[in-house]
Amino acid sequence: MELLGAPIFIGYRRRDSQGFAGRITDDLIDCFGVNQVFRDDDIPEGSDFTVVLEKALSTCSVLIAVVGPNWLGRVDGLSRLHQPNDWVRQELEAALKRGIWVQPILVGNASMPSSKDVPDSLVSFTKIQAVKMSDRSWERDLDRLVKLLNRRIPSLTVISRECQVTEYVPLPRDTLQSIALAFLQKQTPKTSPIKRSRLSRLSQILRALIVRVLFFGCLALVGWYLFEHQATPEFRKNVFDFLAFAQNKITGLIRNFVTP
Repeated sequence: MELLGAPIFIGYRRRDSQGFAGRITDDLIDCFGVNQVFRDDDIPEGSDFTVVLEKALSTCSVLIAVVGPNWLGRVDGLSRLHQPNDWVRQELEAALKRGIWVQPILVGNASMPSSKDVPDSLVSFTKIQAVKMSDRSWERDLDRLVKLLNRRIPSLTVISRECQVTEYVPLPRDTLQSIALAFLQKQTPKTSPIKRSRLSRLSQILRALIVRVLFFGCLALVGWYLFEHQATPEFRKNVFDFLAFAQNKITGLIRNFVTP
C-alpha cells in the first residue's frame, strides 16, 4: 500500500467520529482506489506517526476534516483546539498555511464551530461551507461528495470510473413533495391574476356558505329539540298545519310551472 502521495487525507478525532471516518474512508477507497485515500490507520507499526502524518499531509490535495458532535472536546471550558499540541489543530493549521483545500464533513448531527470556539489561526476554517453526511441519506451525500472531489481534483476523475456509488432512491415522502412542488410550479404560470382573484373570491364565498349552513343547521337542531320537548300540543298542531299548508302551496306552484 502506498502511504504517501494520496490526494485525499482523512482527519478526525478518535473519540468523536472514528466510526464515521472509517466509513467515509472505505467508501472513498471503493470510489477512487486504495492508493488515493490516507487515514492514520495506514501508518505501519514501528513508524513515527508524526513524521508519516506530516509527509502525508504535505502531499495531499484535500484534507477532509470529519467533524462530529464532540469534535471540539472541551477541556476546562476551552476546546482542545486551543491546546498547541492538539494534533487536529496542527493538521488544520498546516493545511491552511500551505493552501491545501480543507473540506469539513459534518456527521452525527454536528454543526460547524463558531469563531469563538477556535484559536485565531483556525478562524478561516469556521467559514468553510461544510458537507453534511447522515445515515438517513448516506448514499446521496456520498455521491455529492464524490462529485465535489472530482471537480476539485481532476486527477481523480479517471480513477473514479470504477466508483460504484449506489444510486440514491428517494423516500416516498420526498417523492410526493417533489411531485407536488413540480405540479404547483407548472400550474402557477398558467393562472392569470384575474383568474386567481376569482378563485380566491369563490373560495371565500364557499367558506362563508359552509359557516352559515353549519350555524343555521345548529339553530334548526336546537329548535327541533325545543319543539319536541317543550312545545304545547296546541302549538305543535298549529305548526304541523302550517307545514301541510306550505307543502300544498309549494307542490301546486311546482305543478303549474312544470305542466305546459
